[in-house]
Amino acid sequence: MAGVGAVGLALGYRLPVIRDSVGPLVDAPLAPLEAILPFYLVVLVLAAGTGLVSIGIQSRMMDYERMGERQERMSAISERLKDAKERGDEDAVERM
Repeated sequence: MAGVGAVGLALGYRLPVIRDSVGPLVDAPLAPLEAILPFYLVVLVLAAGTGLVSIGIQSRMMDYERMGERQERMSAISERLKDAKERGDEDAVERM
């Protein structure tokens, strides 16, 4: 859904109605920042903000306990697969 929205917004910039309405919305929060800082620092602040928001969302969405369980399970399967290959047990290799 987010991808469709992003593509829709990107294609929306071709329409003057959408383009002219997005400009003032973006300009309102960025105009004071642009007046104080040079352009390259504005870009740096935006990049840092994007990174912080991304880290925040990721930390709230990740279930580290469940991920640890999956890693342990994959490690066990990998070890069993390695043992089956060493024994030459092709049926066990195919099942895994």
